Amino acid sequence: MKRYNTAKEITDAFMADGWSDDTSLHELTLEEAEEKGLSFAIYEIPCGEKYYVMDANGNVYDDSGKIVYYNIRCAF
Repeated sequence: MKRYNTAKEITDAFMADGWSDDTSLHELTLEEAEEKGLSFAIYEIPCGEKYYVMDANGNVYDDSGKIVYYNIRCAF
């Protein structure tokens, strides 16, 4: 299984897989995970795990490109 080490690597892989040319992801920081209350990332980032956030929708992917958190907004 491919592991991505940088946001550029995973962004390029998404675009190669057919996503739009303006697709972009950034690495989730511990500070951002704490602000958003992403407990899985708060515990795993200090252990060396990497997560990436898609800028357009806020979904979070692990370093293999699998989605681990859907950013679904409340309609209320």
